[in-house]
Amino acid sequence: KVLGRVMNFLSKRIKRLAVFAIILVSLSFIIGQSHSQNINSEIPVENEDYVIFLKSREFLPEKGVDPSLLKLPPGNYHVFAQFYSIPTESQKKELENLGIKILEYFPNRAYATKVHPSKLREISSHPLVRALFPIFPEDKISPHLRQGLHFPWAIEGENIKLIVRFFPDVDFETAKQAISSVGGVLMYEVPALNSAAISLPLP
Repeated sequence: KVLGRVMNFLSKRIKRLAVFAIILVSLSFIIGQSHSQNINSEIPVENEDYVIFLKSREFLPEKGVDPSLLKLPPGNYHVFAQFYSIPTESQKKELENLGIKILEYFPNRAYATKVHPSKLREISSHPLVRALFPIFPEDKISPHLRQGLHFPWAIEGENIKLIVRFFPDVDFETAKQAISSVGGVLMYEVPALNSAAISLPLP
């Protein structure tokens, strides 16, 4: 019953908070838990280096720009960018001049980035860029949270305690506003990880 309430709550509120967040986890779940990298046997060997490993899914991105990104209204968005090789510092600067800000690494050969949709086609034409594709809300919620694990420790009365890790380019003032916008209360900050422990009231 509690799990149903929590998931219903998250499904309605997560999109607003997830705009700024990399991942939401139960307060009792360790962010840095390792992820087993078992490659799907159906993926050709020559493409194994480009399989993306997330806590929510494992997949081989299609080359080029995901069509859904080209339909986004004007603004700046966090998206995944995958490269044929890890960009050097000089290459990162070159890419930033095209309008893409490289933020945080995800295996394999991918980064969370910030970009304006109008720049996507030009960025995708760069010889280092293999694919540009969306970061889905479900990519940002710990599988343990989705499955209801550790809830006895995370539920306190009519509230659920979570750790929210924000994108590196999101300042804490913006993060606090995002937390407040979903009815959350900031418990404490972890500046070194750009994270915060929060408490959200259950419906």
